[in-house]
Amino acid sequence: MLFCAGRLQPLVQKIHKLERMLEERKIIERAKGRLMDQLKLSESDAHYRIQKRSMDMGRRIVDIAREILENGVEIVN
Repeated sequence: MLFCAGRLQPLVQKIHKLERMLEERKIIERAKGRLMDQLKLSESDAHYRIQKRSMDMGRRIVDIAREILENGVEIVN
């Protein structure tokens, strides 16, 4: 039984990582959608604005996306 638990643990960790990545992707997509709607941007332009803000501030893209969703699009204007 211990052998199985040892083999199972890396898979459980991978599942948690993939779930987190999916949740972060959803947040980024929602933020891009908000920029597209409110600023009339294309998807690539919306992504670029989030990415540029992320690089300028030295923060993760998902953190910038969360700010857009919480505080509005003004942070990338």
